[in-house]
Amino acid sequence: MKAIEPWRIIGISQCETTNFCRKSEKDGEEQE
Repeated sequence: MKAIEPWRIIGISQCETTNFCRKSEKDGEEQE
């Protein structure tokens, strides 16, 4: 479970409340 990216979980959870989903998505795409 530690292998799962934390920004992914937070992004999906906060995506509806804040625009963090966009930041996390960009970060993940750029990191990869």
